[in-house]
Amino acid sequence: MGWKEDLQQASFRGVKFDCVSTNNSISKALAVQQAPYSNDAKIEDMGNDAEKISMRIFISGTDYLIYLDALKAAFAMAGEGELIHPIDGIKKVHVQNWNIVHGTETVDGCDI
Repeated sequence: MGWKEDLQQASFRGVKFDCVSTNNSISKALAVQQAPYSNDAKIEDMGNDAEKISMRIFISGTDYLIYLDALKAAFAMAGEGELIHPIDGIKKVHVQNWNIVHGTETVDGCDI
């Protein structure tokens, strides 16, 4: 059974949206200690960095501006918010940045 059987309605702070794609990135925090001009390094594992989640959101319809304004307000709020990730479910996240893209192909919608 694949992930498509368990998809959840994506939302952030209660504002629902269609998620076209997700990209979850996890990396390790490593402390590297090395003397100048040396080829030897001591590497210490400091645990995991915070998970980074990128999403491509699509909003469309004659009333899409209402949902766009609601998402922009939700993104601009301070502190962590509840994200319903379409595959991973509930996550507490902080929004770092977002881009809104309007194109001539979709006059009643946009990508975020």
